[in-house]
Amino acid sequence: MGLPTLQSGAYRRLGNIGLLVSFVALGLRFLGNSVGCRFAHVQRFCEQRRPLHVPYVFLIGFLLLLLASVLLGRALVRTQRDPGPRLGGLLLVLALPLGILLAVVLWTIAPRTDLGFWAAITVPYGVAWLC
Repeated sequence: MGLPTLQSGAYRRLGNIGLLVSFVALGLRFLGNSVGCRFAHVQRFCEQRRPLHVPYVFLIGFLLLLLASVLLGRALVRTQRDPGPRLGGLLLVLALPLGILLAVVLWTIAPRTDLGFWAAITVPYGVAWLC
């Protein structure tokens, strides 16, 4: 919530569109991953019953997040002079290739787990937003 307040004038329309699409995309990812699981007891409920998983909603959210990250990252790199926001913008732009690299490395280390998948779609974005 603080990013639009601090930066909306600085990163102009492209950054505002990227931020809005990111918000929608993250909502779709959350919805696609959690429909059918009660929020308070997700782990126990999902182990007892098969949750209603909506992979297409999650996938659409993920693809929208890729697009939004490139838009917002490009706007941040072009308009910011401080190294933190510029690095965050660069990481947003490079999140897809970094995620693929991370997935390959983790699937090599732990081939029978979903660690590579979950790290690939969360770690690059999380680090970028921390910058």
